[in-house]
Amino acid sequence: MTKGPDDYIFDGHIDPIQTKTMSLFSKLSGVEPHGGERTIFTMMENIVDSPAPSTGTETIFFWEAGGVGSIANEICKCFPINMATTFGNEEVGDPRVLEPHVMDGNLCGLYNVNLGTHAGTRRAKDLGLITNVVPDFISSPFLPEIASLFTPERKGRIILVVPNTAVRIRFSYDHLKRKGLFSGSMLEFVSSDHILANNYLTHILSGKWGGGVEELTEEDFAVAVSVLKTKMIVATWADNRRMVDFITRNQQWDQSGLNCMYPPTNPYSIEQAQKAKTEPRPPPPEKTPEEIATETAVRLHNYYDDRLFTILAQQAQEQAASIL
Repeated sequence: MTKGPDDYIFDGHIDPIQTKTMSLFSKLSGVEPHGGERTIFTMMENIVDSPAPSTGTETIFFWEAGGVGSIANEICKCFPINMATTFGNEEVGDPRVLEPHVMDGNLCGLYNVNLGTHAGTRRAKDLGLITNVVPDFISSPFLPEIASLFTPERKGRIILVVPNTAVRIRFSYDHLKRKGLFSGSMLEFVSSDHILANNYLTHILSGKWGGGVEELTEEDFAVAVSVLKTKMIVATWADNRRMVDFITRNQQWDQSGLNCMYPPTNPYSIEQAQKAKTEPRPPPPEKTPEEIATETAVRLHNYYDDRLFTILAQQAQEQAASIL
């Protein structure tokens, strides 16, 4: 599951160059080639526990798990904050320093770094993201690489909004297709040994970062659950507004940005919503053999991630009541 220096765009693999401190720790602790339970918990030392009250000083890290996308673009249009994300332009400004730039149509300042590539995350580390330059909001699909940037003096808080396993894999597939990293069909993808199609969340949260898809155990699953429960605030897509409201209050952002992102519903929309409730929905079209085979392959290749999502959904419900 490691990645070489010549490979740049996120495709589910981690960067051994950027996480080399973690690799060394793993070797010393007897985990080869690197990764494992002790590694993932060491990496998370500077991530605040999810139940801990906010101090307003920790940096929000929105983990785009599996390349599912982010709310960063919408936040950028409505909040005058500084962000480091996957759509930063590295050709803007002085390449020797990280500095925010406000682009047309946005209120936020975007740092001139792309956190959607291995090269971008390495550049962010080399130029002192977190240690010298502290954004108000970070969004990236890279978990170990970004989490390892935080320090005891400047901690991070991880937020995760992820759909169910089948939908998440579809987003991962679409991401790879857009980037030219996979040319086959969805069925070919979910039937392959690609890490993003095979218990990706359980691999990454248990620290199983070896050479691609690894054999997982109940012990690995327990580690993934522990990391999820102790270090992440999770939400369903339906709770996006509550999540942004939580961030706004705890980070003391301008409250008007929330109304910008979620304007009051107009009467026409309310009327249409009521109509949709009263009118019966047409039956779904009959599934094709390929669609049935795809669903079967997703279940076969993602036994642990399916179970993890069940826990994630329950956690999202509990945190929506107690934290958000």
